[in-house]
Amino acid sequence: MPITFDLDRRCQEILKILVNANGYVQIGDLSEQLDVSRRSIYYDINKIDDWLRSRSLSALEQKRGKGIAIHADQAAMIRKSLFERGADKQVSYTPEERRSIILCMIVIRSRNLYIEDFMETCDVSRNTIVKDLKLVADVVETNQLTLEYRIKTGYRIFGDPIRKRAMFFYYYPQVWKYFSTLIFSESQNQRIQRALSNFKKIEEELDCEYVSGVLPGLATFLSTIEYRSDVIDFSDMDRKEIISTKEYQLVRKYFPSLSDQETIYISLHLLGSRLQVVPLHVLKQDESKAYEYARSMVKSFETLSGVEFDDKEELINAIATHLKSSLYRIRYGVQWGNPMLETIKKEYGELFDLTKRAVENVEAEMGMTINDTEVAYIALHFGAFMTPLESSKHSYRILIICPNGIGAGNMLKNEVRSMVPQATEIKNISLNQYRPDHNYDVVISTVDLPGEKDFLLVHPILSEQDRVSILRKCMELEPSTQIQMDTILKIVSRYVDEAKMPDLEKDLRTAFSNGQMSQPPIRDYGLGLLHFLTPTHLQIVDEPCNRKDALRRALRPLLMNDAITRQYIESVVQAQENHHQMFIANEVVLAHSGIDNGVKQVDVAITLFRHPVPFENGMEARIILGLSAEDQIKHIHVMNDILRVFSKKDNIAALERCKDKETMYQTIHKILKGE
Repeated sequence: MPITFDLDRRCQEILKILVNANGYVQIGDLSEQLDVSRRSIYYDINKIDDWLRSRSLSALEQKRGKGIAIHADQAAMIRKSLFERGADKQVSYTPEERRSIILCMIVIRSRNLYIEDFMETCDVSRNTIVKDLKLVADVVETNQLTLEYRIKTGYRIFGDPIRKRAMFFYYYPQVWKYFSTLIFSESQNQRIQRALSNFKKIEEELDCEYVSGVLPGLATFLSTIEYRSDVIDFSDMDRKEIISTKEYQLVRKYFPSLSDQETIYISLHLLGSRLQVVPLHVLKQDESKAYEYARSMVKSFETLSGVEFDDKEELINAIATHLKSSLYRIRYGVQWGNPMLETIKKEYGELFDLTKRAVENVEAEMGMTINDTEVAYIALHFGAFMTPLESSKHSYRILIICPNGIGAGNMLKNEVRSMVPQATEIKNISLNQYRPDHNYDVVISTVDLPGEKDFLLVHPILSEQDRVSILRKCMELEPSTQIQMDTILKIVSRYVDEAKMPDLEKDLRTAFSNGQMSQPPIRDYGLGLLHFLTPTHLQIVDEPCNRKDALRRALRPLLMNDAITRQYIESVVQAQENHHQMFIANEVVLAHSGIDNGVKQVDVAITLFRHPVPFENGMEARIILGLSAEDQIKHIHVMNDILRVFSKKDNIAALERCKDKETMYQTIHKILKGE
């Protein structure tokens, strides 16, 4: 019989993890991934088992030392049910999802809304909704708007209509998969589907793909437009530029009843939300401000991080492509929420922080502030072009599908490459480009692909369990493993009852994949600054030095620690002679060179000069940091610590006052520990 949903979202998430795990999953891994206690996981397992039994299905397999798993013959049925249309009607929402639902309901309200409406929609108590509304009011106030309650009209948001709409489009991506079925009647949902169909036609005529959730959001927004009396003023904007676009003409074509102002507004969303604005090779240096901004961001990131990108021009073009669309969003107050934002901050916190600093350095040039949503997308682009040192021979093909943006797709591709170096090809395509009759060995996707055989469903930002599942699947399907498995199964089939062969094969495959699988590699941003600051790596120089001698003295601790060769020191000196930018703050120089110029390992030293060291253009250095990096990743934690210390004038002044190396260390320790 068909499976219906009466499980909360956490239980559903556990089921999804188990379905895609291709083997056993440890309780501890589930606890860590879902950020709940082991006790809570055991409680959820009991609920899942009851749910399975009530539908005449077997309970989860549990084996001591291995973890839990789903019976192979039931996995396909459960997986299908997890993605059936309308399956989320009875889910339990997280507090963040409830607040997003409430806020979106109020913004596009088609009737008076009261606490009872929110209680019914979210299936929670009055007290819970009251608490949620207080937090929603805080969000509204942050956006310079006001949430008010009136007996006759219920809850309403007052203020700038552009800001109100921006809030809807920011929070909608978090709940779009189930929002319309929760809120609207069948006739309203039919209107949404018709609008969505028209937006799909626009997408096809533009020969592009929009980020997941954008078109459903626009369709939902348009379905309620008749209930609003907003006056949108574009008097300060370049109307001619928008009206001349193909997007505008297509909105006119498919939505002829829209007013001119609303047509412009929808066109802006389409312009600002395209997954591919133009092919990478089309952007030229003199054709777009986006290119100049992207080049400045890359230069700033390289200066701050000590990274030198191998494919710098390709990276600049990739960021410029993203900026070309995001500039519309920033300029016109059109914003889409990044549902991956918090995950990116959690999984790639060091990279996010470094990107934020690099972007802030360019904001003055751009004349605008870049919010964290945009920073997260840009961080993914940087991460996708930062490669670990080692690469090795490959042996099979992997297809990746990620409709969450170009940066997310490239980041996912780079993660998979680091985990599965034996792959001959790892290709990243859009969902529109996917065809079931491909010839790839493994398909890794962030959206479900019913009917795909060797398939893994993962999060756009890989969780620990995602990494385990990818390794397990790829080890299982690796040609050499397959040959060994086939040989073993052929031999044991002579001695094992045929009815037991499927279970034997499953256990063997699990054993093979676990046996070959090391700890799943995660993006290792290395150790922090304090780890490296041994007494030999802190120096105070009392006598005057010229810049060449100062650079050599600052790098000497790295040479003595066998982290670099003399070639590296001379390459740093030569780079300075070639006018390479080394200052990361006033009176602070970062002395470093490329990873191919004699680097053996990550290392860093700090040298304080009592007498200012003269550099070009009248600049002087009192502190020189010597840095070496064996690849583009393992020193990122160090760089973030360096920037935390030297981004404030007071910190620099405190270090310059230090009388000895111990005081230097204690000063840096207090800054980094927040004491």
